[in-house]
Amino acid sequence: MKKTLVALAALAATSAFAQSSVTISGNADVGYINKSAFGGDGKLFGKSSGVADGLNSPNRIILEVKEDLGGGLTARFFNEHGISPTNTQDWASRTANGAPQYVSGGKTATADDQIPSSGAQSTGTNRNTFVALGGGFGEIRAGYMVSSLYNTSAQSGYFLGVEQYGALLKDHGMAEAGGSRANGLQYTSPKYGMFTGTVQKQYGAERTFTSEVATSPVLDNKAERTALRADMDAGALKATYVRTDYTAHKSPQVIAAAAGASNIFGVTSAAVTSATVTDIKTKHDHLSAIYTYGPVAATYQYNKASLTEAVTAANSRELKSNQYGIQYTMGAASVYAITGKGTVDSPTARVNDIKNTQYGVRYNLSKRTLVYAMTGTSKDSVPTAADKMSKGTMNGIGMMHQF
Repeated sequence: MKKTLVALAALAATSAFAQSSVTISGNADVGYINKSAFGGDGKLFGKSSGVADGLNSPNRIILEVKEDLGGGLTARFFNEHGISPTNTQDWASRTANGAPQYVSGGKTATADDQIPSSGAQSTGTNRNTFVALGGGFGEIRAGYMVSSLYNTSAQSGYFLGVEQYGALLKDHGMAEAGGSRANGLQYTSPKYGMFTGTVQKQYGAERTFTSEVATSPVLDNKAERTALRADMDAGALKATYVRTDYTAHKSPQVIAAAAGASNIFGVTSAAVTSATVTDIKTKHDHLSAIYTYGPVAATYQYNKASLTEAVTAANSRELKSNQYGIQYTMGAASVYAITGKGTVDSPTARVNDIKNTQYGVRYNLSKRTLVYAMTGTSKDSVPTAADKMSKGTMNGIGMMHQF
């Protein structure tokens, strides 16, 4: 009896400063979608219609565990798992945010195909997973995280539309700066007045790899990204600036080209060649802002990226874009419009000249459920090649439920 009372007392004392909670949340969005994609020759890449993962928000399940460590410290585990409710693989796959309805697999995109030509299913279902330690000093995260650029452009409340044709310029140049996610570390400061700062270091292909083994074709394979972020919250006006520096370097061993030996059937194996050399540096500047005045919200997003390819100078690129959005809310209903322009230039020519427009309406059936209707078009006036996108259109209606 005494041992039981001692154990209960110890448990009570522990729970006084170490309490944990587990929450499960997520998003389910399904709709009826029509999408079309056209090549530079004006011909139809493909057209698809039917029930698919919805447009308004990506489908996901979120598991979050929090523990109060005492002394103002909090430990946290966060796991965001992408799912595809309209795909037979369901939890084993997720639908790419910008392409929830399959369009065309018959054409291959070129390096400057800024408008995607087809939908995409991915078995990489990890959307955002990390452990974190927070307190009066701010918060430190480690894990597979969303980049500061993508979080700002698509997840922080600045973006009023959907990640589809008609609003693709919100994160123009993100692919050139290493994509939307990677393993890494992140520190976010406490709020000072109206400002908060974040430093993020991420590693492409999960890690930096180096080897001196003679049989290895690669001595060094590095893809690293550093992002500095500043957030301002001035009430009606909110803004975030992100500066990203990205490096991709692959340094292979020099393997002399030589014909392989003949086997007993007289067949000679392929010649041994050196691996591909890569040396890319990208600097990306992004600004997102939103101003709210009563029922009206106005947004602005700016991107400027400079990619330098040291090995093949002709592959270097300069990317710029501006995107504007406005939303008007009337009770449970809201209507929005987005328009923008973006360009991509090589050292010798303009390779993309993009204009996009998107309109939509949302109606809240409750705090957790809404229905919507949306339409959008993205056009690139430069391409003439048959295998390169010149236009994409999207129309859809659907319902989203958050839980």
